[in-house]
Amino acid sequence: FDILNEHYPAAAPNTTIAGAEALLTNHYSRGKILSLDETNTETEPQTRLEAWMFFIGGGGVYDGLDYTGLVYTEATPSGDNPLGNAIRGAVRNSWTYMNQLHLTKLRRNLAWVTGGQPGGSTLQASASIGQQYVAYLHHGQKGTTSFQLNYNPIINSSQTVALNVTLPAGTWRAVWTRPSNFTELSVQVLNHAGGSVTLAPVTYQTDVALRIDRTGAGDTTPPPPPATTAAVSNDDGSISLSWNAVQAFDLGGYRVYRAETPVVPIDSIHRIAALPATITDFKDASAVFGRTYFYAVTAVDLLENESSASPEVQATSTPAYPALNVSESSAGQITVQWATTSPGWYLQENNSLSPDSWTYSSLVPSVVGENYQVTVAPSPQRRFFRLTHQPPTPPEIRFFSDVQGGFFLEWSALSEGWYLQESANVSPDSWTYSPLVPVLVGENYQVSYTPSPQRRFFRLVWIPPPAAIVEVIPALQLILSEAGQYLLDWPAPSTGWHLQESPDLAPDSWEDSTRIPVLVGDHFQVSIAATAPRRFFRLIRP
Repeated sequence: FDILNEHYPAAAPNTTIAGAEALLTNHYSRGKILSLDETNTETEPQTRLEAWMFFIGGGGVYDGLDYTGLVYTEATPSGDNPLGNAIRGAVRNSWTYMNQLHLTKLRRNLAWVTGGQPGGSTLQASASIGQQYVAYLHHGQKGTTSFQLNYNPIINSSQTVALNVTLPAGTWRAVWTRPSNFTELSVQVLNHAGGSVTLAPVTYQTDVALRIDRTGAGDTTPPPPPATTAAVSNDDGSISLSWNAVQAFDLGGYRVYRAETPVVPIDSIHRIAALPATITDFKDASAVFGRTYFYAVTAVDLLENESSASPEVQATSTPAYPALNVSESSAGQITVQWATTSPGWYLQENNSLSPDSWTYSSLVPSVVGENYQVTVAPSPQRRFFRLTHQPPTPPEIRFFSDVQGGFFLEWSALSEGWYLQESANVSPDSWTYSPLVPVLVGENYQVSYTPSPQRRFFRLVWIPPPAAIVEVIPALQLILSEAGQYLLDWPAPSTGWHLQESPDLAPDSWEDSTRIPVLVGDHFQVSIAATAPRRFFRLIRP
């Protein structure tokens, strides 16, 4: 087994349990994950002292569950009451602090604290020798109940500590923190020659935590990874990432990695952005429409020590295509509209829907309210319209090398929608999308590659998104002639369209009209008697 769990209450009533600190003292050396389960604390301070003591002393699992019925009761089985919320908050806060430490390297170790411990206090400590040290002092007294050792009473009077610690030579940063609210009580920077040193005195009440980190030369401890990451697909097809800021005094920035399969490799090939510490979001404008991407974020410190990866998130590039709307006025005027909030989309038209017959429309849109609008002249021919992205001027690809002999390609990051392809011989069918993943560096995308004896050609290609297509239906009008006759009128020849009629608009009541249209000028017309029963008419094309 890999977990050693101590569960309260005891199986034998009225026996004294050695307690959580004894679990650390007696069993940490066994190399198992230590778990402290259902410890029956009765107050928030008891929970805080026990959780912080257990984690900093080397424990791995703590839940702080209640057994006495004070929190999880029949009235509030979920524990949603002031005491339950306070106890759970204490457990969460302990993990917030611990999550800022390099947990995979820390080991239980009290030997580096060599003196200065206040009377009546209990000490727990861990260390990553030569890199990071953490200690916790509290003033909970070891009272017992029939089932459980709790810290009762807890001494709340002011205490002063000036710990003696042993550290290797180097520059160190020592921070004393109040566990109840994370207030930093003291920050001390030491340029230490090595050996024993007495830290500056600090005054506290009840409990206090100490963290000492190496800084500058010799520091190999990375910051913690971003704990929470989110990915959202945008209407323009890009994908936006965001994450919680990492709390690290020497935070240098973040790196964003992307892959098209889970378990994103943390390497230079998959890195797509390097960002300063002040930025906690990133817009992946190079996402290809319809593809699903997996993302991970790491944090780096000022010495380029890189954290482990954040939890992975995924998103699919699914742009929202602008709605293209066709309407007809009472006067028979046809308009085509789309939202002005859709920049970069342009109107094309086609008479046959054949793929190679689309052309950019000569109609010039005007802005009407929140829409672009064009007016379509009546025509006997069918006309189809769609919106498509019109590519901007192709961006320039720049080639350069650095002093280490690396080779790079670079182009403007403002050139959204352009994607890198490569070929060995520039024949038309030899171009393939490059596996090189661009990294955002300042205002440019960059890719690095290793030179080889084989020639390689590169180009940027534009990938427009698919577009919605609408068809302009011939306008069917009911007009009253000067002779007082009702006429149905539509443009000629309107190839493929024919007249149907219905008495009641029921879907299965429509039938082809027996009325014979007459060509009058450039329109078809049929006459309808003013005394005829109510009829509905439409033009339809098979």
